[in-house]
Amino acid sequence: MHRDASRLCLGLSFGFFLLLLTIGFLQAQVTIAVLALVKNSDRYDGQIVTVMGTVTGYRERTSRAGNPYTTFRLEDAGASVLVFAWKHQGLRNGQRVQVTGKFLKTKRVGRYTFYNEIEAQRIVAAAQARLSLPGEPFFTDVIFWPPLGLYPSGITPPQEQLPSTGLILRRSGRE
Repeated sequence: MHRDASRLCLGLSFGFFLLLLTIGFLQAQVTIAVLALVKNSDRYDGQIVTVMGTVTGYRERTSRAGNPYTTFRLEDAGASVLVFAWKHQGLRNGQRVQVTGKFLKTKRVGRYTFYNEIEAQRIVAAAQARLSLPGEPFFTDVIFWPPLGLYPSGITPPQEQLPSTGLILRRSGRE
């Protein structure tokens, strides 16, 4: 009897661990719209987020201690966040990138204060995926995944839903 209870407890613990691992993976992999991130900054403060946008104000610098770093603004749909990354990233203004990192609503460094900043852990150049036939609208950014409720209410850009996935994609142009 004691052995069965131990197995049940071990099985439940393992199941709970897998559930937490899955939830963490989903949260880190879903792309959040920059506008949603900025409008819900309290909700995402201190969280690992993934956003996609266009690089502006790109600067590569070296600290007084000799450590290379990069800063730029990531813009999308009229909203922007500051991105900080250690090392020179080799990007350029106008480039589309996906950034994953820790979002901080307010960050203080010495006498400086930064607002809506992502401390980047990963920056990847975005390839424009074609999800439609020639002549049809094409899409570039995932902006909402209904099961996680990542898109704020009251914002309705042109969009279409992919039937079996629940993903809603923003329309970005026509070919």
